[in-house]
Amino acid sequence: MNNSHSLAQAQSLIETILSEMSGLSKPHLKFMRWIFIAWLGLPVRHSMLNLARFGPYCEKTIRLHMARTFCFAEFGRLLIAKGCGSQRVCAFDPTFVAKAGRHTYGVDCWWCGTLQRSLRGLEVGVLGVIDVASRAAFALQAVQTPAREVLQEQGVSLMQHYIRVIDKQCGRLKQLGIGYLAVDAYFAKQEFVSAMREQQLHVVSRLRADANLRYLYRGKRNQRGRPKLYDGKVDCQHIDKRRLRRFAQDDRCGYYTGVVNAVALGCNVRIVYIEERQGAAGKDPLAKIRVTAF
Repeated sequence: MNNSHSLAQAQSLIETILSEMSGLSKPHLKFMRWIFIAWLGLPVRHSMLNLARFGPYCEKTIRLHMARTFCFAEFGRLLIAKGCGSQRVCAFDPTFVAKAGRHTYGVDCWWCGTLQRSLRGLEVGVLGVIDVASRAAFALQAVQTPAREVLQEQGVSLMQHYIRVIDKQCGRLKQLGIGYLAVDAYFAKQEFVSAMREQQLHVVSRLRADANLRYLYRGKRNQRGRPKLYDGKVDCQHIDKRRLRRFAQDDRCGYYTGVVNAVALGCNVRIVYIEERQGAAGKDPLAKIRVTAF
């Protein structure tokens, strides 16, 4: 009963979203209504032949409709606008997909985060939106990463490809009222951060434990000479708790924050310094740095 009710709600939401999308002919609109419900309800591999066995369309008709252009990114934006709460952040993460074939487009050696090593297969860059309140993620767009040989022929680096993927969706992100982008430590580079700042996106990531950070000078300034900007390097093993203030604490960790200068990024960043307790709460001193984010 609950599954039937959920499926009916999903069908109603899909029909509402599709009706708001422009550029869809009536036959294609009818097909997309069916294919979305089929994807949700059929417990089989979603090949053209299997879909033809369970639906009103033959295999050839399904192939013809699937060959037509459909803006999944716009569908995802409308879905997020109707299904997410007001507190939203976007996240981007390249995902490894195992593939043994030799002639598949994009086959190359990619980093697999699960096994912590490079493997031969495919990579898909997924840009999603996270509902902070419900902790649910909605995919906005997925783009396959071309092989490195293809990128070299185009004169594009891997990082530039990732930047382009996000840039193309910045208009939709602004329509959703999103100003923060969460990425992993690989993207904590000046090229990426500068590009996102131009798009008015605040990057949230993790820095290395030995990141070159400098305290900002807050003291008195002399009238003569070049103004002093920085006041010493941040020791990530022993922070100055007069300048990085604790804003929260629980039984496991203490949380400190402050604005410092990141030399590698060429800008000032707000960091969150997390110290983990060793042993019982309140008995042992706080341990060394665990995570640094900006």
